[in-house]
Amino acid sequence: MKEPIISFIIGSFTLDRLNDIEDLFVSIKNQTYSNYEVIFVSDNNEELQKAVDKLNKKIKFKNYYSFLNFEKGLSHVRNLGVSKAKGEYIAFIDDDAILSKDWTKILVETYEKYPNSGGLTGTIKPYWIEKKPLWYPKELYWIFSCSYQEINTIQNVRNGFGANLSFRKRIMDLVGTFNSELGYNLSDKKSKFLDGEEVDYCIKVKEKTGMDIIFNPKLEIQHKVYPFRYTLKFLIKKCYGDGYAKGLIKSLHKSETISTENDYLKLILFKTIPENILSLLKGDLKKIKSISFIFLAVIFVGLGYLKFQISN
Repeated sequence: MKEPIISFIIGSFTLDRLNDIEDLFVSIKNQTYSNYEVIFVSDNNEELQKAVDKLNKKIKFKNYYSFLNFEKGLSHVRNLGVSKAKGEYIAFIDDDAILSKDWTKILVETYEKYPNSGGLTGTIKPYWIEKKPLWYPKELYWIFSCSYQEINTIQNVRNGFGANLSFRKRIMDLVGTFNSELGYNLSDKKSKFLDGEEVDYCIKVKEKTGMDIIFNPKLEIQHKVYPFRYTLKFLIKKCYGDGYAKGLIKSLHKSETISTENDYLKLILFKTIPENILSLLKGDLKKIKSISFIFLAVIFVGLGYLKFQISN
């Protein structure tokens, strides 16, 4: 039986990520399952495309293709990559992620074991570039696209993070392209932190095909966390953009789209905050900063959501 092809689609926009891209490429090269192609899409940066092409001469992927995207934004990058893909499975991996060595093998095995899986996602662990800040609450790891809860079982979920997300190609052909109104565009201040295309796409997979999005904890990657990602400035912008995107997503779909956020809010209000307050009362002063960030995250997600409701 012929082994299915995995099409990796990797986008980037700046030469600052070149070392990260090399780390990702090495982790792909070291996979135990090797029937894949690598499609790199440079977001309107010809110099970056040339640099990554040169990098591949060092890595030596058997099937490597690069393209230059002229319509700025992550959604356009992904849509271009999908249009060029030959694989049965389309894998979207962030340019600053690192795959576990059996990632491709587990991906194929999971798709074969769960025939109703339209897409797969998995565990995303933080890879701290500097020493892990002990005060930063795990419940806010979603802000830099990492898992904020430890899940040890395979289960059907609403969506996955784009750092570790894949779909069957035939399902993508049915569902269509990513919504460019919901994706990152780091060159556009208005949509720089707008983060909703992945949630929207996963919901469309369920609505249009009846297929599931399956979470497999063994489908694990590491996602680099640079210090700027746990600053107050980043938290405010990211949370506000996320809240606005959730309002937009809810307006686009008839099904219940924010049940995950409701469950998360209950976790924060009835577990995380009480636990942090108790630790603070016991003398752990680091919890002052933890509680402050949690409250601000909830407030700015709410403000972003309210902004969408008012403006629409």
